[in-house]
Amino acid sequence: MKKLLILLGVIFTMHSQVNAETIISCGENNGYLYYFSGGIVPKSKEGWGKDGFSTGQFSLVRYKSNNKLDIIYKDATNMIYSARANGAEVIMLSNISPFISVLVNYKNHTTEIYTFDVVKKNYSYSQHKYGKSPIKKAATYVGKCY
Repeated sequence: MKKLLILLGVIFTMHSQVNAETIISCGENNGYLYYFSGGIVPKSKEGWGKDGFSTGQFSLVRYKSNNKLDIIYKDATNMIYSARANGAEVIMLSNISPFISVLVNYKNHTTEIYTFDVVKKNYSYSQHKYGKSPIKKAATYVGKCY
């Protein structure tokens, strides 16, 4: 059953990417986070720290069939995911050139805000994990797009 679900996810992602317009693609970032104690984070690990990723990639896409936005991302293990397919709501907050801002909300779990500068090819990304998330944190990152 697990293999079937993975296969269906890959097919969905491939189909979605074929029927999607890539607005911008981005990669590595650096930033800071604040861990809140609770869940799997012990009191001793609460506080500020540097963070970022160097191997992941993601794209902001618009589906041609329904004009909806999505974030398609590849993680450190090279697995490809869709924010929408994983249950997120993806909302355009602003599109005033050269900036595009998008809200990605996983109900009762994670909220992300992406702001892209499509001319300078960079972005900022803020993430808040709360509610049902086993790790409670707030983080902001900046990175380059291509």
